[in-house]
Amino acid sequence: MLNSLDRRLSVAIILVVTSLMALFAVVVGFTSSELEHGLLDQLVIREFREIKSRLARDPQAALPQTAQWETWLTDQPDDVSLPSALRSLPSGVHHEIEYEGSEYHVLREPIDDRFLTLAYEINLVEVREGRLVIVLLIG
Repeated sequence: MLNSLDRRLSVAIILVVTSLMALFAVVVGFTSSELEHGLLDQLVIREFREIKSRLARDPQAALPQTAQWETWLTDQPDDVSLPSALRSLPSGVHHEIEYEGSEYHVLREPIDDRFLTLAYEINLVEVREGRLVIVLLIG
């Protein structure tokens, strides 16, 4: 009888510990995703404010085009110069928008009578997030 009680207690402890570890992994994964979205939101909003300020001083100022940033200033929100994946997006911040084989964090907002679209490539961020999920699953 004692052996049976020991076995039940061991199984119960294993189930409780496994459940707690799974809950911890879910919470860490969710928190990581929320932090990622928050930081990316802040990044594109800060860049938008900087560009808006620069354009207020010099309407002909160059828009940033780098390895991670793509920027468009258009007269219409669905201008043909925009990639098709971005044309139908409403104003605001959008996460994980795919085009040209990459994922982007996108902000679209009107500036005076034009529309500014910022796209920040997040492929490296997504790779790191995937690695975190793998580490959590292994743990």
